[in-house]
Amino acid sequence: MPTHRPPYTLFPVLLSVLLPLAAHAAKPEPLNERVDRVFEQYNHADSPGCALGVIRDGRMVYQKGYGQASLEYGLPIRPERTVFDIGSTSKQFTAAAILLLARDGKLALDDDIRKFLPAMPDYGTPITVRHLLHHTSGLRDYLVLLTMAGFNDEDYTTDADALTAIQRQKGLNFKPGSEHRYSNTGYFLLGQIVRQVSGKTLGEFSRERIFEPLGMKETRILENHRTVFPQRATAYLLRPDGSFGVNMSDWEQAGDGAVQTNLTDLAKWDANFYAPKVGGAWLNEQLQQAGRLNDGSSLQYARGLMLEEYRGQRMVSHAGAFAGYRSQMVRIPAQRMTVAVLCNLAQARPAKMALDVVDIYLESVLTGSREPAKARAKPEPFTPPAGGEGAFLGRYHSPELQATWEVQLKDGQLLMRTARDEAQLVPSGQDTFTARGATIRMQRDAANAVSGFVVDTGRANGMKFERKIKDS
Repeated sequence: MPTHRPPYTLFPVLLSVLLPLAAHAAKPEPLNERVDRVFEQYNHADSPGCALGVIRDGRMVYQKGYGQASLEYGLPIRPERTVFDIGSTSKQFTAAAILLLARDGKLALDDDIRKFLPAMPDYGTPITVRHLLHHTSGLRDYLVLLTMAGFNDEDYTTDADALTAIQRQKGLNFKPGSEHRYSNTGYFLLGQIVRQVSGKTLGEFSRERIFEPLGMKETRILENHRTVFPQRATAYLLRPDGSFGVNMSDWEQAGDGAVQTNLTDLAKWDANFYAPKVGGAWLNEQLQQAGRLNDGSSLQYARGLMLEEYRGQRMVSHAGAFAGYRSQMVRIPAQRMTVAVLCNLAQARPAKMALDVVDIYLESVLTGSREPAKARAKPEPFTPPAGGEGAFLGRYHSPELQATWEVQLKDGQLLMRTARDEAQLVPSGQDTFTARGATIRMQRDAANAVSGFVVDTGRANGMKFERKIKDS
C-alpha cells in the first residue's frame, strides 16, 4: 500500500525557496549602480561624456569614465588620467595665487588695480583687487565684449586682444562695490596682476607655488593654444542633426579659466582643504571668505568659490564652461565629501549631475528637496512698431567694441546681423527687443527718429551703438 507524504511537509521547502527571494527583492540597489544611471546617456562608445570622482575623507571612493575622450581615435575617458579644461572652476586657483602674493607682502587686496595695470581707464572711483576677487568691480565681461565684436571660440585671440577690448570701455556695469555681477574680466585681470607682481605668468607661478607642491603632476594652465597636453580629452558639441562636432578654442587668456587637469589631481587639491600643504589653514579661510558690498551686505561668492546651502548642508562649489568643456566641483565640508564632474560635451550638465550624486550618497542626512527649475516665459509674437519695421532698419556702430551691427527685415521678421551671426529681434516692450539673451533698447532723438540702441547682456551692460546708415 503506497504511503503519502503529509502535505504540511511542503511548507519548509517552500519557505526555504521564498524567503531568500524575498530577502533579495528587499535588498537595496547598490549605491554606485544608482550613480551610474545618472550618467547612462553618455556611457556609449559613440558619444563624448564625463569623468566622475567621489571623494570622502580624503579618499577617492568612486571614479568612473562615461563615454569617449576622443571620438576620432576611439579613446575612452579614463577617470584617473583623462585631462579636461575645467573653465571657470579654475578661478579658485587664480584666487589662491593672488592670496599667496598678498601673504608674501607683494600686494594688498585693497590696492587700486591701476597700481599694477596703469593702462586701465580711470572710472572716477578705484577698482581694487578685492573687487576683482568678488565680482564687484562693475567691469564688463571681456568674453562678451569679444563675442559682440565678432570673435568666435575657434578664433585665435591673445591677452592683448582681451586687454584692448577691456581698456576701450568708457563705462562700467555699476559703481565698484555696489553690486555683484559675475565677470570673467576680473579674474583675467587678476592673472595679469600675478604676472606684473611676480614676474612670472600665472601658469608659471601656479605650477611653482600650487601644483608642484601638491603633486598635481598633470595640471597646467593653457597660455599658448599650441601646447600639447597628454591625455587631454577633445571637446565636442551636439549638432542639430544628432551628430557631434569638435568644439575647441584657441583663446589664450588665463585667470578666468584655462586650467587643464584631471580627477586625480583635483583630489590632491581637495585634500589641501582638510590637511593643507599649500598656504596653510590661512589660505583655506581666505578662499572661503564671502565678499561684501559697500552697504555691508554679504555675498554668496567668496574668492573663486561659491558658498551656498544645499538641502541643509553648507556647500562650497564652482562650475565651469568653455568651448565644449563643462565642469563642476562640489564640496560638502561637514560630510568631508566632494563630487567632481568633468565633461567634454557642450550640452552636458555637470552641475545637475554632481548634485544628483550628492543626493544619492548623502540621502540619509539631506533635508528638504531641490527647487524645481523655473519655466521660461514664452516670447511675445512680433507686432510692427509705430512707423513700421522700417523705423529700425539700418547700420549701427559701437566705438567701444569697434563693431558694426545691422538691423534687417527678412521674411517679415526683424533680424540683428553682426559680423558673424544673425538673430531674430523679439519685441518685449516699447522700442525694446531681446535677441539670444541680450536686451536691445532703441534710442530716439529729439525728432523721435531712431538714433541708436543700447545692449544689455547681464555681464556687459550699457553698450552703445550709434546709427550710421538708414535704409530706405
